[in-house]
Amino acid sequence: MEQDYNIDVCCEPGTASAVATDEWENWEEPEIPYEVDFGYPRTVEELKADVEKAWEERNDSSKWLTHEEFWAKLKHDLPWL
Repeated sequence: MEQDYNIDVCCEPGTASAVATDEWENWEEPEIPYEVDFGYPRTVEELKADVEKAWEERNDSSKWLTHEEFWAKLKHDLPWL
């Protein structure tokens, strides 16, 4: 069985070659169902509420760490650093 492919090859000296074939024309990206929740806002109102909350937390000094606290926590959580 002989296949008829139009093959284009792109190759520069010292790099790997890339091959493009016609089989990719019919490839369809899998759909993500709408019910999947990644935690991102889905409406403009939700986005505005999240931005407002972020600004409130940005201005709340209890949410911040000093430089020394940050590095101490990082070295505690990741001792190989």
